[in-house]
Amino acid sequence: MPSLFSALGQIAGATVDAVFSEGFALQPMAPPAAASGQRPNVNLRMAASTARPQIPFDGTYVEPGELMNAHGRTKADSTTHWIAGAKAMVDVAVTALPQRPMERDRIIRLDTGAVFEVAKVLPGDYGRLRIFLVDALQRPEDPR
Repeated sequence: MPSLFSALGQIAGATVDAVFSEGFALQPMAPPAAASGQRPNVNLRMAASTARPQIPFDGTYVEPGELMNAHGRTKADSTTHWIAGAKAMVDVAVTALPQRPMERDRIIRLDTGAVFEVAKVLPGDYGRLRIFLVDALQRPEDPR
């Protein structure tokens, strides 16, 4: 059973989502399929996955350079200093996504049409995920 503080944190997260969130779509990506009996070409670009469907979700977008508090679980915002966020990020409730995003999946910001690639997914406090993003159009292709 979650603690009262944890339950209140989840309720507060839902309230923040209702006020600040916007629409996104998670487009799972996979290496292109190879012909039967052949090894996949590792130099080809990633393509939309047919095994995992596209998932619409609501999250809070954090712009690169936006101010945020540098703190962990045990410190309040009032006890820390503001820092500039280094990367674009989407803060989302774990329950909003039926599957966890994987590195190199695509995130589409529906309001602007901007396309990002998932760089890293880290757990946040109170049942939240932090999905760190890079601009998919400016990222050099991996030779993998």
